[in-house]
Amino acid sequence: MVLPPSLAFGQQADNEGDNRMTLVMSAPRSDDSFYWRVYDQVLQYQLNYAREILKHDRVVIYTDTNGYEFFSRHLPEDVLINRSLEDIWLRDFATVVPRKPLRFRHTAVAQNGDQRVADEVQRQFSRVIKSQRLTTDNARYLLDGGNFVSDGAGKVIVTERFLKDNGISRERGIAILKRLLKATQVAIIEPDDPDGLAHAGRMVMFTDANTLFVNANREPLRSKVLRELRRAFPAVKLIEIPLRRDNRNQDTEFPSSCGIYVSATVTNKAIYLPQFGTNLDARVLSLVRRNTKKTVVPVSGKNACFIGASPRRLTWRQIGRNAAYLQRAARAERR
Repeated sequence: MVLPPSLAFGQQADNEGDNRMTLVMSAPRSDDSFYWRVYDQVLQYQLNYAREILKHDRVVIYTDTNGYEFFSRHLPEDVLINRSLEDIWLRDFATVVPRKPLRFRHTAVAQNGDQRVADEVQRQFSRVIKSQRLTTDNARYLLDGGNFVSDGAGKVIVTERFLKDNGISRERGIAILKRLLKATQVAIIEPDDPDGLAHAGRMVMFTDANTLFVNANREPLRSKVLRELRRAFPAVKLIEIPLRRDNRNQDTEFPSSCGIYVSATVTNKAIYLPQFGTNLDARVLSLVRRNTKKTVVPVSGKNACFIGASPRRLTWRQIGRNAAYLQRAARAERR
């Protein structure tokens, strides 16, 4: 894919009021032994994904010096920030609401059960964004961004992991989410991997306020999930999406995202839909396109989904003031 001349080694287009989001990624550190076996795959995945984002939205990548050198050969000058955020799963430990950012406490399950590591990852994130004048509100409750799905207009979905992590009842959990997020409707669904990350983001996907894609799970989970979603969102159109998990090449350190199409990134203008190089890709792509007015952008993930990489899990969405400061920080790198 060849970028337009204005984007090849110049600047991202900057038109105010064009409804684009800024999508932020965090590249792995080149000296992190945890990622050494998949370092090249992750960087290539992020590069390919960033190229697609630039056609519809804006993108910023936090990276160390080695990553900076790699990305700068292929992307515009104002995409990169030469600072590491320590971890690539930015969706989990960053904020959950693009326009009015709210940050929950990162959970230990995402860091092999070590809450100290989870807290340190989030502290590093806090130090970096504070230095760049980004602002967030904070909530003391445990909730990964990967376990938070919203339509952006008052509807929220989490799994029962939120209740378990915080030792609260379903009624209290719903009340907390409504109060903190000004939510009007909340669903708390049974997770498809209760012993794993238990993230709602691998089970459901809002593409707009009235359309929700749901994995076509096996029974009895399928009926349980659909029942809760219909209870919470009686006016929302539910569309079951084919699910074909492929764990053949799963890395022992990471839960695979292969075959999970709802792990997409949804913006105001586009849906960045993962593709896995199977005969199901075209069918799913057609299904989503028939049910949205947004541009559906295929993002190849077959070379990195085995470690859990997906457009959604690797992306932090920002708009408004914080997005503007991120763009300024990236542009300052080329001075």
